Amino acid sequence: MNILKRECKVNLKVFLFWILGLLVLIFAGMTKYTGLYGVTGGTSINDLLSQIPKVVLAVFGMAGVDITTLAGYYSVIAFYVLICGIIYSVHLGANAVSREVIDKTYEFIFTKPCSKKYVLGMKVLAGWLAIVGFTVMSMVFSYASVAALGTEENMNKLIILYGIVVFILSSLFYAFTIFFATTSKKAEKGMLYGNLSFLLAFIMGIVHDMLDNGTAIKWISPLKYFEANDLIAGKLDGVFLIVCLCLTVVLMVFSFERFQQNDLQAS
Repeated sequence: MNILKRECKVNLKVFLFWILGLLVLIFAGMTKYTGLYGVTGGTSINDLLSQIPKVVLAVFGMAGVDITTLAGYYSVIAFYVLICGIIYSVHLGANAVSREVIDKTYEFIFTKPCSKKYVLGMKVLAGWLAIVGFTVMSMVFSYASVAALGTEENMNKLIILYGIVVFILSSLFYAFTIFFATTSKKAEKGMLYGNLSFLLAFIMGIVHDMLDNGTAIKWISPLKYFEANDLIAGKLDGVFLIVCLCLTVVLMVFSFERFQQNDLQAS
């Protein structure tokens, strides 16, 4: 338990920076909704978007989404929140495994009278608590920003669904990064490979949006497991939800077994 408290304390400063950025992202983004449509109107915005190349719309999470509606506009903001959540989870996953190795302080924590699995478990739990905190705050800020608009449209279900998506996909990339960190010869490579896996998923997501029938591509595009239009309609794809949960569990189990076998060496 002391290890968990220590890890939570270490993660707190970075967590607060991410939450501050999240606050600015959501409130600044949602505030522009009323300003944008109050001046130009939704019809002219649609005309403008129709002239933008599809690849550009895909990069910004606007492909196939009607951003003239509050739900559609929020889905774009939520897409940016998801990206932030994944990048943050990669940072947390890499630090959970390699912080002490890189800082050459591993002898302090890993010589305590408890197993390596227990130590890693406490560090992983601390990271997951940070992901939970990030998810909860993203939902709180979303509720508050929608309420500030003074609209009568009920966005509660959509905000909850996006909160679930942020948590599930952040946890998946968290597990991927921990897996990479425990299986690489150098633990610090975990962050590199975690970021590369996110970049690959992002690119595959763009490719998926560019294709009229990208079903096959979707399986290697985690960012497209849960489509914006499905979430707006109140649907959460159960198949991909199970895929994410199973992958996360398998990666974590394998990572713990591999970490137990690894010899710790300062980088």
